[in-house]
This record gives sequence, C-alpha cells and structure tokens, in this order.
Amino acid sequence: MEKIFKKSWNVYTNNMVSMVLGFLITTVVILAIVFAIGVVGMLIAFNNPELMLPTVLSIIIVAFLTVPPFSYGYVHFVNRLRTKKNVKLGEIFKGARKYWARSIAQAFLYLLILSAVCILVALPFLPTIIDVFKPSYTPTGMLGFPELTTIIGLVIAELLAVSLVGFVLMYWAYAIITEDTGVFDGLGRAYRVWRNNLGTSFVIFLVVLVIGAVMTQLGIFSLVAGLLVGPYLVALMLEAYNVLKK
Repeated sequence: MEKIFKKSWNVYTNNMVSMVLGFLITTVVILAIVFAIGVVGMLIAFNNPELMLPTVLSIIIVAFLTVPPFSYGYVHFVNRLRTKKNVKLGEIFKGARKYWARSIAQAFLYLLILSAVCILVALPFLPTIIDVFKPSYTPTGMLGFPELTTIIGLVIAELLAVSLVGFVLMYWAYAIITEDTGVFDGLGRAYRVWRNNLGTSFVIFLVVLVIGAVMTQLGIFSLVAGLLVGPYLVALMLEAYNVLKK
C-alpha cells in the first residue's frame, strides 16, 4: 500500500503543473459545453414553456455525452504522464476521442447496475413509503415515529448501496484505460483486482471518500481544493490499479 501512495505522489509532484492545468481545462470544457447548451435551451424554453421538459432532457443527454469522454480523456492524459515525458495537454482531447464510445457505454452500464441495486434495496421499504404518500394517510400533515424511521432507514440504505457499488466497481474505468480494453473485459479485470485486494482497495476507497467529503465542506475554497487534489486522486487510482493487478 505504501508503494501505491508513494508512486502516485511522485507522479503528482513531478507533473503537478501539467496535471492541474489539464484538470482545469477538462473541467472548463465540460462546463462550457453543458452551460452553452443549457443557456440556449432555457432561452428557447422561456418563450415556449411546453419545451421545458425536452430542454431539460437535452441538457442531461449533452452532459452524458460530454462528461464521460472528457473524464476518460483526462485519466488517459495522467496515465501517459506515468510512463512518458513531455506529454502534451492535447492528449486529453485525443483520449476523449479514443474512448468516446467506451466511456459512454461504461457510464450507461454503471448507472444501470447502480439503479438495479438501489431498486432492490428500496423494495422492503416501499409498502410504508407508498402508504405515507396517500392523501388519507397523514391528515394532520405529521409523520409518526415508525414512518420517520422508515424514511431515514431508506436514505441510509440507499447511501450504503451507492457506496457499495462505487467500491466494487472502483477500478472499472481505470482498467479500460490502462489496458486499452473493452467495457466488459475491463469490468472483469477490475473486479478481479478488487476481489484479490479487498483490504487495500477498501483503504484507498475510504481515503478518496474522506477527501471528497472534506472538500465539500470547504465552501468557496472547495473549487481550489478540488483543482489541486482532484489530479492526485486520479493518479492514486491509476497507481492502485497498476500495482495491485500484478
């Protein structure tokens, strides 16, 4: 485990300017595309309220077609920095183009798996939840203790389910990029690495989770923290996969 943190830190410190600048470019490109489509869409919907739903769906689709490819492009860029010198920022766009189809397919499958798990987890809570939303159920507008505990239990169960899926599939994208393989083959490789290294993987997942949680509490400084820490977390995940797969 020490080797993973040491190697990822070396990659980060040796390429900090390139990694941070690349992270900034990736973020700006994604936000610019989504924002531009969003503004145009909202202007259209403002004059045509009946187009509001299609507009929102269009923004979601554009985000889905933009975020995965450019995220993959950045990981590809960092992966190149691990083994090569003088890697240009243009590798981000090359990576986005190279992994465009695979990144979208992987994101879609990930959402399917996540949705299926969340639905299964919610099933035991559904009878109470359905009753709570019946107009005749709470004539005073107040929920009783059993109903509140059910809702809180559902929220906690769903958060645990999301975390579990993220934990099990934590190496999926990194396997696809590192091995330059297909979506399903990458899933198999990622799962085997995770299964054979549960303890180390849990520690790394926890580190990423805690750092992410801390950054969300920094207020206005979250943007600066994310810009500096985000690239290191990418390097950490890449090194984790490459060290543990051996």
